[in-house]
Amino acid sequence: MIAGNSPLVTLWIGPALGRVERACLRSALRHGHSVTLYCYSEPQGVPEGVTVADAAEILPESRIIRHRSGSVALFSDLFRYHLLARGLGTWIDTDVYVVRPIDQARPHLFGHQSVNVLNGAVLRLPADSLMLAALLDLFEERDVPDWLSAEEREAAAARLLAYGRTGLALMPWGTAGPDAITALAHRFGVYDQALPQQAFYPAHVSQSRWLLDPTNRLEDAVLPDTMAIHLWSNLIRNWKDQPAPAGTVLARLHAEGA
Repeated sequence: MIAGNSPLVTLWIGPALGRVERACLRSALRHGHSVTLYCYSEPQGVPEGVTVADAAEILPESRIIRHRSGSVALFSDLFRYHLLARGLGTWIDTDVYVVRPIDQARPHLFGHQSVNVLNGAVLRLPADSLMLAALLDLFEERDVPDWLSAEEREAAAARLLAYGRTGLALMPWGTAGPDAITALAHRFGVYDQALPQQAFYPAHVSQSRWLLDPTNRLEDAVLPDTMAIHLWSNLIRNWKDQPAPAGTVLARLHAEGA
């Protein structure tokens, strides 16, 4: 292990890790990072070397919230912001495959998922960051996010008036994630610290099926300044644990996560 690499923290809700998630966690360990996996009950398949921690020490299980789609990604946003506020490490999604040690020097660490949109699949913010405070405040649901469309702002304002809360779970996907990170990075003057897309998102969100093409290799997505590859688990969830075509990146991930 390479001494001193930034500790990584993440969350899992569910009975078992899939092979893709196991491969990703192992990739972080392989590049010298300690990894702490927070969960409310320990899932099956945690790779050797990963530390399991009680998520209830950060937020009680009763605080779990789901987006209107049913996804716990919204709670994952809240949980990561609380971890960062406690200074417990650099957040990394469980579908991020590490190819080089992740930068440990930058107090603000996030990257472009596209030209004008940032993402928090890999995220580090100072515990006393005003941007982080604003991200946490968003979950109080007392203010209408100004990055929503006019129609969505009107709907949120109506909910606030009627029920006393803006209804974050009813807002569009990404409101408290990429959209919030992008808007608040601009607001607090740290947007220019975002790393280029190839740092963490060399495979664009629209290209999630590249994992199934046997003409692709994982190394093809790795550029000189790529540290990790976000695999867009939400988009591949219906087939990421299905039998993988021979010779594909998915087959490689399955082998590494077996």
